[in-house]
Amino acid sequence: MSNYEFEGKTEQEAVNLAVAELNLSAEMFDVEILEEKRGFFKRGVRIRVHLHEKPEAVVQAPVQEESPSERPLRKESEPGSESMEEVEKNCTQFLDGLLSQMDIEGNTRVSRRETGKVCISLETEQAAKIIGKGGKTLDAIQTLTGCVANKTKEYVRVVVDAGNYRAESEEKLIHRAYKAADSVKESGKPYLFEPMGPYERRIIHTTLADIIDLHTESQGDGLYKRVRVTKKGY
Repeated sequence: MSNYEFEGKTEQEAVNLAVAELNLSAEMFDVEILEEKRGFFKRGVRIRVHLHEKPEAVVQAPVQEESPSERPLRKESEPGSESMEEVEKNCTQFLDGLLSQMDIEGNTRVSRRETGKVCISLETEQAAKIIGKGGKTLDAIQTLTGCVANKTKEYVRVVVDAGNYRAESEEKLIHRAYKAADSVKESGKPYLFEPMGPYERRIIHTTLADIIDLHTESQGDGLYKRVRVTKKGY
């Protein structure tokens, strides 16, 4: 795992610098705050970025691992590039085949498009089987689909959802993050979340980033880590 340090006037500015300089999605790394300067004339935050491990150990050849960049797709006219339509077609065909292999009846639908990003919904009455315990099966499906999408050098982020799980989970996680923040501010005692994947951890980090008297960091090894919320100065 590689670590890098960045500085900005705020934590979000430092994170944005990390995204731009490392050419990564913010979900590809965790943030540790090393120093905060809050003087009258000078203010800044220094962070250390912990890159997540590459998924090569999970994905088998010939599927290539997901590129860590957040760059938009090349234009269709450039040699060797794929249009967004082709990427969507490859992803939906892969997911259709995966549903068939899992013996699940359902359909795939592109639910949202953004620059360099596509969201695909799996519509089925067997959504629970796709989601799995704690969303781990859905996370694995999303990782594999991202690899299918990124067979070229240009990167497109793929989000796969089923049964509106991600939207509902994000709302619940944001609510839990604020409750944890209230608990830490009142008691002064740290709050430790259960092990989570990078997608969920990033939601907590982002939600609490603007609360100036709290600090969040990810602890542990591997893909699933625990977010620790502490009161600054404790």
